[in-house]
Amino acid sequence: MNQMKRTRKLFALLLAAVMVFGIFVTGCNKSDDGAALEAALKEKEELTAEISSLKKQLEDAQNATPPTSPTEPIPVATDMIIGINTLLYPKGASADTAANELSVSGASTVMAIPQVPVGLVIDHWTLNGKVLDVEPDNVEFPVDGNSVIEAVLRDELKVTSVNATMRFLDDKGKPTGEKFTEYVFEYDDENVSGGLITVYVEAVIPSGYVISHWLLNDVPYHFARVSSSFTVYDLNETTVYEPIFRKASATPTPTPTTAPVETVLISCTNCTFTGGGMVNARTGSVPKGSTLTVTGTTELGNPVVWMINGVTDNDTIGRTSITRTVNSDTTFRYTGYN
Repeated sequence: MNQMKRTRKLFALLLAAVMVFGIFVTGCNKSDDGAALEAALKEKEELTAEISSLKKQLEDAQNATPPTSPTEPIPVATDMIIGINTLLYPKGASADTAANELSVSGASTVMAIPQVPVGLVIDHWTLNGKVLDVEPDNVEFPVDGNSVIEAVLRDELKVTSVNATMRFLDDKGKPTGEKFTEYVFEYDDENVSGGLITVYVEAVIPSGYVISHWLLNDVPYHFARVSSSFTVYDLNETTVYEPIFRKASATPTPTPTTAPVETVLISCTNCTFTGGGMVNARTGSVPKGSTLTVTGTTELGNPVVWMINGVTDNDTIGRTSITRTVNSDTTFRYTGYN
């Protein structure tokens, strides 16, 4: 714009000069010096040519399109990322900005801060409902488009006793070491192998009370012969053991004069049994006539079936748990067709 103003000003000055020269030439007599006249005419021609050039420059400037300064588009966040049981923030940003919802634009990488209540752990992660093949402690996720990232939780693997204590077993299968009431076996250690734990449970009976029955994960178990202690082998799930007491009888209980209780030997393969004073046992002796609940513990091909004393019981096809009354030594095998 300033260049155009300067061009217009110079154009006006030159035009004025041409007019002056025109007056000068017109006023010259033939008697005047011929050389001076010729020089004046030549200078007029030069001014006229320069005026034409300036005029063209003015016309070009008026017709030219003003240049526009280039601007880069500002990215706009268009995708919503939602976190379940986790806070999210963009990779490279401050974790202080983490929230349950996050807006991003296109393909991005987000960081997760899991929100796990006490007593729970991360079982696995999902993206838009699809299970991800990542470790539970993974915190970095690539996303593209609207997404939902969820930390799927489960109970922490823990054995607990209420009104009872627990101890581990030595190499000879005898209770040993300090008593405890809670143990987390989420990871293998000197007492946990392959995610399995074996503990000896013993009730702490208040004075003047006897055991009425036991609760296993709040489910009552009434045994033919109530025991104040038992051993749980190869436990692989969160379990709470609790004895329930009742007041002892005010009159002494007569000493039984009956013959000793006859027992039978029970053995389980791919299963455990409960009953006859035993809980989740794989082998052991129980009173003859005990009713046992036998539960499969191994993932097998379908359909599953039970073999009792080496004979397949077709009535048990598809059942993961069966109940039997035993009057002799009995073997149970939980198997399946592959």
